Amino acid sequence: SSSSSSSSCSSCSNGDVKEKEQQQCTQALPDATSSIVFLPTLVTRDHIIDQAGLLQMMQTALPPQEIVAMEQIMHNTQVAKRHLSRSPARVAADAHQSAQVKNLEYQANASMALSAARQALQEGQVLPDQVDCLLFVSCTGINMPSLGTWVAHELGLRNTINHLSVAQWGCAGGAACLTWADHYCRSHPEKVVLVVNYEVCSTMYHGETDRGSSVCASLFGDAAGSTLVMGRQAYALHMQRLSRAAFSLATAPRLPHPAFHLQATSEVLIPNSRGWMYYDTTAQGLHFRLTKAVGESMPALVPHVREFLQQHNVDHLDKDLIFVIHTGGPKILRHFIKHLYGDDDISPQGQHYYRIEASMQVLQAFGNIAGVTICAGMRLASQLLRRRGLAPDRSVPCLTIACGPGMSAHMSLGRLFPAQDPDLAWASLVPRSSPRPHSIPSPMPGSLSACPAVQHMLQPPRCSEDAYEVAVVGASTTGLLLASLLSKYGVRVALLDSRPQHAQHQHQLR
Repeated sequence: SSSSSSSSCSSCSNGDVKEKEQQQCTQALPDATSSIVFLPTLVTRDHIIDQAGLLQMMQTALPPQEIVAMEQIMHNTQVAKRHLSRSPARVAADAHQSAQVKNLEYQANASMALSAARQALQEGQVLPDQVDCLLFVSCTGINMPSLGTWVAHELGLRNTINHLSVAQWGCAGGAACLTWADHYCRSHPEKVVLVVNYEVCSTMYHGETDRGSSVCASLFGDAAGSTLVMGRQAYALHMQRLSRAAFSLATAPRLPHPAFHLQATSEVLIPNSRGWMYYDTTAQGLHFRLTKAVGESMPALVPHVREFLQQHNVDHLDKDLIFVIHTGGPKILRHFIKHLYGDDDISPQGQHYYRIEASMQVLQAFGNIAGVTICAGMRLASQLLRRRGLAPDRSVPCLTIACGPGMSAHMSLGRLFPAQDPDLAWASLVPRSSPRPHSIPSPMPGSLSACPAVQHMLQPPRCSEDAYEVAVVGASTTGLLLASLLSKYGVRVALLDSRPQHAQHQHQLR
């Protein structure tokens, strides 16, 4: 009885300590912060097309008198190159294929979404079974069931997660998913949300020669992006868990560093704008349509932007304020700056160019990648802050904006932090051979061959018994973290049970 009482007191004491540590972690966050967004990831294919290549591809479809006009359109978009899911020659060959063929192409490249999600988990040092909600956003293909369920199964997420797939947000998806993830985390501050954006815009190339289709053909690219969003309590618990594990290691690993402290969100529906941007559906698939009115949408949106900033005590004239914007192309970016600041110069020499530099560079390097644009823009903006010398613990006010069909605009306001790595170059935005995070299953008792390996998720078979280089004995948080770090650097790791009945394995492996 005495022993039981003592044990109970000890348990209560430990619980009080944990609760106190969690409160300290939570209190370290600004009161305005409602959720924490980690550095987004970006994945593309190596099939690159520049504007000269696109013009050559379209020459077979365009009459001679239209070639000059097309060259002018390409110049106006300011897009230097884009990444496609397949070769430009194959995109051209598929232009007149059926909707079914193009949708199969959309499905066949879903590994981009999976890779982006895995990298996001690695970025936040989160295990698949720690994810509570999956938000999958894609508007360039039609699937029933959603590819989000496929991603959930392939990642090994719990079968009890909350799952939401959205297809109708269009280009607004990158900001809209942050809004909805934030709403979820406000209601469930102890939860972790994995957001995945996936777009294969090249499936909407049909070889059409009208002006609207030509603009789209010169703008759109293919990509996938992902990020983790955590509620305040979830973030506090996660950092507490990782800090304890790091403290018990001889060499403390780098803890994940959030990119964005999200503070407020808003959505605006522009009146009488439903016909400005829409899909047509034919036997060839989805056809993206837009009218000239889209280019004139900023006068209706900018007053809402200014009001939203004022409501949250941010002056639009604040010299530190930057934007991560997805509004379609340079014309709308120019109109946004003009109506907000009275200056339409968005060249690198412009007074306010630094505010939209990340958005412009993403447009030039990747084109319009629909909902993935916000992931790419936030990632690059964070890297630009680091290059400008901003200290890791400092941040700047940042507003993400994305416009989509409806016509709707979604906004997320918060504080953006610089990237952790000082040597991150522009090329790192699209790694040619993306580093793959690692699956760390729970250890199983038994022989070495019965223990699951800490292995690359995208490599199909598990390593054989004699292929392990290191065995980590002990499945506590420390063991999991150590195994993850070793495997990150290419070491093939086995994770073993350290209970007394398996002591012989420790002896054999020592």
